[in-house]
Amino acid sequence: MGWRLVVGSFGVLNIVTVMLRVGLPETPAFLLLSGDVEGAQEVLRYMARQNDVGPQVRALIQNLTEEIKENQELGIEEASSASSSSSSCHQCLASVKKLFEGRHMYRTTLLLWGIWFCTTYAYTGFNVFLTRLLEAKNITTSNVYRDALLYSAAGVPGSLMGSRLVESALGRKWTMVISTGITACCMMLFYLVNNEAEVIAMSCLINVASMVMFAAYYTYTPEVYKTSVRGTGVGIASGLSRVSGGLAPLVFSG
Repeated sequence: MGWRLVVGSFGVLNIVTVMLRVGLPETPAFLLLSGDVEGAQEVLRYMARQNDVGPQVRALIQNLTEEIKENQELGIEEASSASSSSSSCHQCLASVKKLFEGRHMYRTTLLLWGIWFCTTYAYTGFNVFLTRLLEAKNITTSNVYRDALLYSAAGVPGSLMGSRLVESALGRKWTMVISTGITACCMMLFYLVNNEAEVIAMSCLINVASMVMFAAYYTYTPEVYKTSVRGTGVGIASGLSRVSGGLAPLVFSG
């Protein structure tokens, strides 16, 4: 299998993903922010029918409506009325400012952003440094594509496990703590590998633990922010992780 076929298959999968996403409904929160209350109600009714939670729809609509009213009182304009760059900048600054309102939110925001930055930096840096470690130990892989497939496949049960653990008695926080600790321990123990089989086994274990970790992060982070600033908080956290992911190769390959 050549590299052209591999890259081409990735492209086909992305096209299929785009086609599938076209059929997804818009979120009720965005529709309410845009002033489309009827559209938001229709989406909520659809969600209720799919999940058999009809009696809860009215309360959910009321809660979302109250949040929109609160946003308007704080001077955050509706998305449809933002017609100039100055108003968009004002909206952005207002959302960021709300992320640091109160001691609890201030501490939570800084901790979450730090967690996203550091974990992505360590995860990316480990993968970059891995080749140097294997070269230092004179360990070579006989089939790169097979190893990559096994490594990626190991992440699937990790994500599924993470989705179950965050709903278990461990909850979001302890799932993050335990999975991050296991990932860190596995990365440190990786230095003890001596052959190709151990490399594959340890790599798969690291990917399982890290996928549980990231599943917990993606679940926990949006839930600690109010709807009005959720996109801003999660977006900045994700952006910081991309920055750290870009810095890691520069540092570890230097």
